[in-house]
Amino acid sequence: MSTPDQDESWNLARTIAKKINYVPIAFAQATRMLVNDHIKNNGQLRAVTKYQISRLFRGDSFKATIYFASKELRPDYLHNNKACSIGDLVTLYSPLDLAAFITCFFLNRYMKKSGCVAWPEIAPYFAREASIGALVGTAIPRIGHAPGLLMAALRNVSHGLMSMDDASLYKRYRNVVDGTTKIIDEKAEMVIWKTTSSQVTSMLLASLGYSTDFGDMIGTAIRTTSAVDKITNERMRDFRLAHMWQETFLLGKDQPGEKLHTDFFPKQSDRALAAEAIERAREGATAWLDRGKNDITPATTPHFFGKKPVDPNLEIPDELQDVFSIEELNKMDENDFDALIDQIDEEQKVASKRDDVISNKAIEELEKQLD
Repeated sequence: MSTPDQDESWNLARTIAKKINYVPIAFAQATRMLVNDHIKNNGQLRAVTKYQISRLFRGDSFKATIYFASKELRPDYLHNNKACSIGDLVTLYSPLDLAAFITCFFLNRYMKKSGCVAWPEIAPYFAREASIGALVGTAIPRIGHAPGLLMAALRNVSHGLMSMDDASLYKRYRNVVDGTTKIIDEKAEMVIWKTTSSQVTSMLLASLGYSTDFGDMIGTAIRTTSAVDKITNERMRDFRLAHMWQETFLLGKDQPGEKLHTDFFPKQSDRALAAEAIERAREGATAWLDRGKNDITPATTPHFFGKKPVDPNLEIPDELQDVFSIEELNKMDENDFDALIDQIDEEQKVASKRDDVISNKAIEELEKQLD
């Protein structure tokens, strides 16, 4: 049972998380759909979800995010293909990865506009740690990009919200952590802020469309003393591994302090690929989370301007262009295709009550928030 002090720290975390006082409807709907696929569809992206999410990523701000993320995280795909669509890039990632991309891109933009006095100091940590957190999924594909990305990005966003009006609090925290072998110090956080970044993160995730257990997993992944091979919950184990390898990479070590089974080590080829990108992140290269619509050009994103093969015998509705490949449409179950057509019809209504249909108005509203 929680003690009063613990209750007070959670109440404070809830208050701090509420400083993000507005979440665009399209963003919240997209996150919920993706998290639902992650939990209830065995981590597979449903056709109707892909259609809705691809509509979001067609906007240049999100388009830049997924393209430059793919240059960093999936360079093999872009190297082997001269042209690709939004639908092609979306297919490269799990529903939870896509949810994490959207969440972190939105929060980055939000914090830049928030007036947080500490954000200019926090932003470089956010960019570097989020990039390296996502790269855990490149080094160890079985973990995926989302756990490390969410843990790193939301830790820094939480620090920003905790220091919204007083940058000296964050300076105090960095004075404690810098030069140590930790990437996070919850004891120092509790002394300085009377709550922790993982508690604020837990509250943020709940308000952003994630189920409550995601916040619990992040806090537990940081604090647990259980050996990885003793953790039976697979998702919990992924978050713990993501934390350990993110810490390893950020501190420039070769391996975590805990002895791990070879199954939980990156393959040499994957690690070499990630190491190059990690070094670029350390050197301050522009993070993919900081890319925007002005970065969509024939020179910087040539794959969007290449020509893809077409089947003259197959008519693809305009709404499905750039979302589904010819192969996907040919293989699609009739019920799935009918569900897609229902989605398209639903969009034409001015006000939709369905939670799995993102209206054009909601997308326009979100894009304005991102400009």
